[in-house]
Amino acid sequence: MSYCPGLKFECDNRLGLKKYPLIENALNTECRKVESDEVINIVLAEDDIDDVLIFKLALKELQTAVKLNHVDNGDKLLALLQQLLPDIIFLDIDLPRKDGLACVIDIRKNSAFDNVPVVLISGYSFYKYIESGFAGGANYYLIKTSSVAQLASSLKRIFSIDWKKVMYYPPINEFVIGDTEGVA
Repeated sequence: MSYCPGLKFECDNRLGLKKYPLIENALNTECRKVESDEVINIVLAEDDIDDVLIFKLALKELQTAVKLNHVDNGDKLLALLQQLLPDIIFLDIDLPRKDGLACVIDIRKNSAFDNVPVVLISGYSFYKYIESGFAGGANYYLIKTSSVAQLASSLKRIFSIDWKKVMYYPPINEFVIGDTEGVA
């Protein structure tokens, strides 16, 4: 777990519109068991093809049945979400056309996605991005890594939550996953 000192938010009212309950002890130590016929439907909004490849390799390490839908900009993400209700969205902050922070706000304005977790992913560990993602209603902020093993470990933590049973919004001190060394 990472701690981000100095960040102050009301964890149960990020947008000022909806109440997001905090669920204690929602995290398990291992990936939850999925039914043999269950496939996790993931949307990955990422414009860097190398990061997409690392993400795919990390998913393969988890040996979890997933269907990965990939888009490379924010406009395409929002268009795809008009046709698809995914189980989880991984959203790069630095997307062309419409950035990830603007996309998460649009997603959270639509009640159809109230039970869809959104994980922001970024190479940036600046407080202003973390604060904006938290306030915008994201479930986690994942710091990018070039290590498949490290990403698989982070994804394992995210997939340890049974998102179909609980919509988990961690407190700010548990919001960031990954190395925050040098956070500005």
